[in-house]
Amino acid sequence: MSRYWVIAPYDSTKPQLWEKVWQYDINNKVISIGWKDLGNISNLNEKELLILINETYPQMNQGVKTFSYNVMWNFWHNILIGDVIIARK
Repeated sequence: MSRYWVIAPYDSTKPQLWEKVWQYDINNKVISIGWKDLGNISNLNEKELLILINETYPQMNQGVKTFSYNVMWNFWHNILIGDVIIARK
């Protein structure tokens, strides 16, 4: 059974940058979820990802870090072929 995921490609409070990322995603037939400063997270385990988030965003509120971690981990490890991704605009 397919699951549904709703995502946005960037922070909606920055409309010009959001539109730039949105157009990039459409033109390249990809979807992005932000956090480019983290680099490639595909080979990280849970602990390594948490450490990287803490080191990369030391000023970020811990609750936001936890939320961000959950979003990234789910996006990378739990979305399956056949799931439906709804890109919010």
